[in-house]
Amino acid sequence: MERNKDSERLISLIFGTDIHVHTAREKTFIVDSLTTETEVKRIAQGQIDKDSDCLQILPHERPDLLVISRNHVLAIEHFEVDSSKRTKNGSSYRQVYNDRHFLSRQRDIDKRLETERIVVSTEKIETRFCYTNLLENTKDFFDQHYAKIESYRNEISAYEGMKNRQIEVIFYVEYAIMFPSFFVAESGPMTVVFPHNDIEFINYLRSKDRVSGVLFHFDSGSAKLPSVNQFILISPDNLDEYKVNDAYVFDLSTKLVHDFENPIMNSASFVVPYET
Repeated sequence: MERNKDSERLISLIFGTDIHVHTAREKTFIVDSLTTETEVKRIAQGQIDKDSDCLQILPHERPDLLVISRNHVLAIEHFEVDSSKRTKNGSSYRQVYNDRHFLSRQRDIDKRLETERIVVSTEKIETRFCYTNLLENTKDFFDQHYAKIESYRNEISAYEGMKNRQIEVIFYVEYAIMFPSFFVAESGPMTVVFPHNDIEFINYLRSKDRVSGVLFHFDSGSAKLPSVNQFILISPDNLDEYKVNDAYVFDLSTKLVHDFENPIMNSASFVVPYET
């Protein structure tokens, strides 16, 4: 059976990284669900040990990863969102800038490196990006996966040794964007914005109580721009702590949000000679 790439990616992203939280309730949930003083063991389907004290990590399909403790299962479903317009064929960015496009681009660079010592490649992205698209795409994907939760639960409950375990579902949302949108405060620096600190999205989550929480991830690839690995626990009491404070939670309907509509991709490639 072919490995689920989402499972492999989730394992590398979740374990061994710092997960940030906004409230004490969220910290308790993460500590109880994803940290342990006992052994962590990766298993295959059919190897679930109902009596084990280990934290068992099971790569899976629909949802993408199961984290199993003695009385508890954390079912994690992963999806990516970007800030381009979606059509019936999916992301307008991915329709053009897909694996085939980047493979062709790399072949051109490799060909040039046969005669050039260093190749600088510059490409302007023609797809338009904006925060409104990112917010709507996040909601749309959330709704699509939310509709599948009962099927996730039923499949997990059918496994041997799972019947008496509490099943909690969380979504892992990966922001597949080059650079986030931002606003500039009157007397402050540029502030980047995402759905997870937009009060509109926080309020949207209030009706999604069949999901225990959401993990948001953004890899900035830059020391100057902070990356994101943020968890939100979905419960009324917890979401009540997300009040607009213009420090972490924003009402973006009152801000002038700027978008990097057509960013430029730059890369430099060179050949490292072998020592003789």
